Amino acid sequence: MKFNLKYEDISIYIDRRQAKIKENILLKKATILPKYHKTFQGFKREFNNQRHFNFTFIDRFYIGHTIHINVSYAFEHFVKNTYSDYHRKKFNATLLMTLTKPLLVIKSWENENLVLTFYKAFKDNDNNLFHIVSFSLKQNQNGVFEYKTLYELNNLKKLSRYFLQPLENILYLDRV
Repeated sequence: MKFNLKYEDISIYIDRRQAKIKENILLKKATILPKYHKTFQGFKREFNNQRHFNFTFIDRFYIGHTIHINVSYAFEHFVKNTYSDYHRKKFNATLLMTLTKPLLVIKSWENENLVLTFYKAFKDNDNNLFHIVSFSLKQNQNGVFEYKTLYELNNLKKLSRYFLQPLENILYLDRV
């Protein structure tokens, strides 16, 4: 059985005419923001104490995409990342949930490499929304995607572009 995605399914999350995200729906679908891991040992426990963690994401056509996470690289990336964005470490406990229980997964291409983008909404106890995006880039020679980065997306216009992708680029959408 195929995952028969329709534009009506996407319209649950976005007003397609105005290209505006329906934040009230995302708030209903949001997961409580987990407490971040202060140490590498705590972070590593989330990945069954493995140094390298692999899982397979099954898309709507039942194609398996294996994602590889170098756990120590991932943890360090939350602390020492490209933009020295030190508040990013408070999101380190969202990584596995964003990848394994996403709200939206899209595919795109970068320099002829397939890129998977995972999105998940989180909320804190005051119902503030956090839009978490994770990229898995560049399939290696074995067809495995390497985890690249995760960050909070504050730009709702950019988030709306993810939901406005052509249907063939949307690998998964969590239906309401």
